[in-house]
Amino acid sequence: MLSGETTLSKILKTLSPELNHGEYIFHSTNDPSQFDAKDVIGLFKEKEGVTVIISKDLADIKKISYKFIASWITLNVHSSLASVGNLARVCNACYSST
Repeated sequence: MLSGETTLSKILKTLSPELNHGEYIFHSTNDPSQFDAKDVIGLFKEKEGVTVIISKDLADIKKISYKFIASWITLNVHSSLASVGNLARVCNACYSST
């Protein structure tokens, strides 16, 4: 098994962002079973309940209201789970360009 890169400068040089097709929303619920697992992009369990990330199209079909529409960007890179700072640098770069 290959281990991922931990050097931040190497990670950033090989980073290849990819914009995924579609629009996505975050939805808080106490009943995540209302969604098929294949339709859920992400799921966060918190004390207050569960937040699911689903496509805007599915939210519209299920008549789920939302206030924010998100994009999904995959940061293709072979980094270690132990590496730190790469996401902070990407977020800072995005924030600085707006």
